Amino acid sequence: MDMRRVRAAAVVTMLSAVAGGIAGLAVAVGLDALAGGFSHFTAKPGIHAWLYLVGIAIGATLGIVLGPIAGFGFLRRVPLGRLLGQTILGASLGALLTFGIGILFPGRGYGLALIFGGSLLGFVVAAILLWRRFSVAPASAEKVVS
Repeated sequence: MDMRRVRAAAVVTMLSAVAGGIAGLAVAVGLDALAGGFSHFTAKPGIHAWLYLVGIAIGATLGIVLGPIAGFGFLRRVPLGRLLGQTILGASLGALLTFGIGILFPGRGYGLALIFGGSLLGFVVAAILLWRRFSVAPASAEKVVS
């Protein structure tokens, strides 16, 4: 096996874990802000640290799984920085938007499922937009005038 490919896979996987952790932290901070803001941060700092660490851990785990699949699967022509940046943004916005939708329908008990589902949906939408942006258009057939 080519060591260059192994190194590339390891780097993409590591960067995907970091990007997932950043997205998870962004979601945790957003959820914390939506749930009452930072005014109660000094009252219960352990809860906030736990929330942020869980967000980072879940995000990193999803990043390890989804990042290499997207990067090596169908986004090979997308620059790595753009792939990571846009999927971080998509996953974070998707999670926060679906959490906001969940607030509109209280008492259903779908909070965590909406956050996960929205995060995955945001990731997929960002990946599809990147794929459309960077896919190679088929060569146009020239008309032969005779």
